[in-house]
Amino acid sequence: MRRSSIFIADLAAALDVLDVRDRDTAATLGVLLGMPVEERNEVAVEAAPPVLDETIDVSGELSEPEPIIEPQPQPSYRYIASRVQSASPMTEEIPELRLQRATAQLALESSERDEPQLPHTPLLRVSSTRAILSAALSSDVIGGVDATRAVRLVVRREPFDRLPMKVLRSVRRGAQLLLDKSAGMAPFHRDQAWLTEWIVRVIGRQQVEVASFTHAPLHGLRLGLKRRRAYRPPPRGTPIVLLTDLGIADASSFDEAARPDEWLKFAGVARRAGCPVIAFVPYASDRWPRELRRVMTILRWDRRLTAGRTAKAVASK
Repeated sequence: MRRSSIFIADLAAALDVLDVRDRDTAATLGVLLGMPVEERNEVAVEAAPPVLDETIDVSGELSEPEPIIEPQPQPSYRYIASRVQSASPMTEEIPELRLQRATAQLALESSERDEPQLPHTPLLRVSSTRAILSAALSSDVIGGVDATRAVRLVVRREPFDRLPMKVLRSVRRGAQLLLDKSAGMAPFHRDQAWLTEWIVRVIGRQQVEVASFTHAPLHGLRLGLKRRRAYRPPPRGTPIVLLTDLGIADASSFDEAARPDEWLKFAGVARRAGCPVIAFVPYASDRWPRELRRVMTILRWDRRLTAGRTAKAVASK
C-alpha cells in the first residue's frame, strides 16, 4: 500500500484554515487527504451530582465528604498518517502555535521594559574614522627587500653588508586599548564603546587587547566585570591607545581623577617597553597638561580631527 505524503501538520493546518468544528466534516477531510480517521467507541460518562455524606460518626461530628473526581476529557480521534500517529483531542492547540504566541508575548514584555535610547552622535566623523585610526595606530614594519634601492647600489658599485629593506606603515602590530572608566569620563562611555568597535574593525579582534581602568592604568586593569590584574605593557612596538580625559575633569568633584605625575609615570613605563602612547582626549588642546604633550601623542577627540592632523601628530613624536 502506498503511503501518503501528507502529514498530521497538513491536516491540522487544513482544519484550522477551513474552521472545521464538527466530526463528520473532519473525518471527510481526513479521508480526502489520505489519512482515514478511526472513530473510537466512547462511553458517555455523566458526572453524578455530588452527594454530601452527613453520616454521624462515633464522635458525633459530620464526616468529611468524599472528593469529587471529574472525568478526564477523552480523545475523540486518532489520525493515522504515513509517519506520525496522534491520539490527542482535536481541541488541543498546535505546539508550534503556542511557542510562537509565547515568544511574541515575551518580546512585547521585553520591549515595554526597555527604556528608549537617545540618539547618539559620535565625536568623530564616521566618514573619516577609518583613515584617522589607520594613521594613529600604524607603526613601522619591514615590508620586504627594497629591490629598487638594491639595484641602484649595485649599479653604483657601492658596497653594502645587508640588503636594503622597505619600511612600511602598518597596523599589523595590533594595539592595547585602555578605557578610562573614572567618573569624569561617564558622559563619554557611549563614545568609548563606539570607538572601540571601530578600532576592532580596523585592526582585527585578535589583534586588540581591551581593558579598562579607573584613576590611572598603573593602579590596575579591569578585564570584564570582576577580574583585575596589574598593568603589563604589550610587546615592543605595539601602540597603547588611551580613551581618557587625562584627569582634566574637575579633580575637586571626582576623587578618581589622575594627576599629571601619575600619567608621566605611566608614559615612562610605556617608553621603556618601546610602545608609543596615543591618547584620544575629548577636551580642547588648551586644557591638556603641558608636561604630557612631550611624552605621548594627544589627539583632540572631536569632529575637527582629520587623518592629516593625526598623521602629523604621530610623526612629531
